[in-house]
Amino acid sequence: MRHQRYGNVWQPRWESVETDNSEQDSDCPGQDSTVGAARDFKRNYDDMRDANTIGADKYFHCKANCEATKRGPSGEASAEAISDAREATDQQRGGTAEDSAADQEANRTGREGAKENPEQSCRATCDEYRPEGLDEEYSASNLVGHIGCYRCICCVSRTP
Repeated sequence: MRHQRYGNVWQPRWESVETDNSEQDSDCPGQDSTVGAARDFKRNYDDMRDANTIGADKYFHCKANCEATKRGPSGEASAEAISDAREATDQQRGGTAEDSAADQEANRTGREGAKENPEQSCRATCDEYRPEGLDEEYSASNLVGHIGCYRCICCVSRTP
């Protein structure tokens, strides 16, 4: 993984450097972040593609929604909007209503789990959707315990 230096902080290359903090856009837990929610979805989508495991899509749907919702109200709203748009697009491309309903159920599980039990990991929240054979690399939520995830500015600034 490449990092770029920003001041005294090393930041993962896929994270943008925000210079205007007038709008809350932090990747730290407990703070609202619409942009951070979009990053959660992109990272989970990339992980799903990299994992290339049959039956893993619902797990990544759930996990992306859980992680985004943990960012606060705008993260949750972004998760719902992104999920709805994705399912509408899938149906326009020939996906079935049954597949869409199953994806939306996984999405809701992630969002509701993040709100009902915010201390629980997104992996635990979404474990019912995790298929056997999915590599452990895709297990950890970047917001669980939030120490040493190496993916957000909060944790990157704490690492030596």
